[in-house]
Amino acid sequence: MVAAAVADLAPLQWLLLIVAAFLAGLSKTALNGIGPFTAAVAALVLPVAQSTGFVLLLLLAGDLVAITVYRAHADWRVIRKLAPAIVVGILLGVALMSNIDAQLLRRVLGTVLLLLVVLQFVQNRKPALFEDVELPRWITNAAGTTAGFTSMLANAGGPVMNLYLLNVKSAVLGFLGTTAWVFFAINMMKLPFSIGLGLLNGDMFLTALACLPALYLGAWVGLRIARRISLETFKQLILLFTAVAAVNLIR
Repeated sequence: MVAAAVADLAPLQWLLLIVAAFLAGLSKTALNGIGPFTAAVAALVLPVAQSTGFVLLLLLAGDLVAITVYRAHADWRVIRKLAPAIVVGILLGVALMSNIDAQLLRRVLGTVLLLLVVLQFVQNRKPALFEDVELPRWITNAAGTTAGFTSMLANAGGPVMNLYLLNVKSAVLGFLGTTAWVFFAINMMKLPFSIGLGLLNGDMFLTALACLPALYLGAWVGLRIARRISLETFKQLILLFTAVAAVNLIR
């Protein structure tokens, strides 16, 4: 049924999948906060389960580009701190995937993200309140677990990780290098589970393959943006995209 549905896609539907691929590439090399829009566009064309698998393949292809370009800029100290909690989050997502109220999860995640955006906004306006404040370990664990959990369920771990990395004061290239390796590891862990859960099949692989040129174009455009964007503008864009994604989750 899925194969037939993909084979019968109209030109406009293929265009939407190409747009999703372009956004995936752009998000991996520059504007990480637009990741949720990739999933939203793909879901306009494909059934929810298949769109999740399709987006995962796009994200993995984008991850390979990102880790190639930004491999020297990753903050491995941050990655090592996050890794155990991320693994726990992914396993929780696998265990609860068929038993969780998806709408409730979306609203809870959206509310948490909005609160984090407000906190980050206050920090940007009143930095003296947060000077020399070390993030407690529980925040790192909560961020890692939430990112792994929501990534497994809906490819939606990006906003949480973005806000966490803004709080650890990563520079633009450090931010992009760290997220590149974090999400490459997350998405590779998700791949066998996604196949086992029936979210991926040969038809989805071929569909993603057909969209790769658009993904690489998006990644190329992102590289040009990343080389020119200031840290302050980058932070503001991440907050804006995260807030929009949070509102979309809540509604």
